[in-house]
Amino acid sequence: MNHRVVLVVDDEPRIRAFVREALGDAVLRVEEAATGLEALDITASLVPDVILLDIHMPRLDGLRTLERLRRRPYLDRVPIVMFSVERDAEVVTAAYARGADDYVAKPFDLETLEAKVAHWLETRPDHGLNAATRFAW
Repeated sequence: MNHRVVLVVDDEPRIRAFVREALGDAVLRVEEAATGLEALDITASLVPDVILLDIHMPRLDGLRTLERLRRRPYLDRVPIVMFSVERDAEVVTAAYARGADDYVAKPFDLETLEAKVAHWLETRPDHGLNAATRFAW
């Protein structure tokens, strides 16, 4: 069975575990990254269907990670949903300006998270991309 893949990027292990438990079922595979740099490494060989990206992380924050992800042409149509405790309009606007597709404020409830991910999975056809097909471009 072909699983849809969500990459969750957050420096808090409990947030990654919550998302994994909420979304990881028979039709969805959840990959995890604890840092922006780790997310960049993972996406060098895996093209997820949706990326959930925290804004506040050490070393390489979510906004700079978002910019680097968007520079990769094979990720240009991958929906990236930013999430953070940050509710400042300036930060949210900056996320959209850098290429975010959506934003969820923490703490988020399970139903909201599931609805956002389901929406983006429905709007994104199963691309079937992997590292081998990506490098053929």
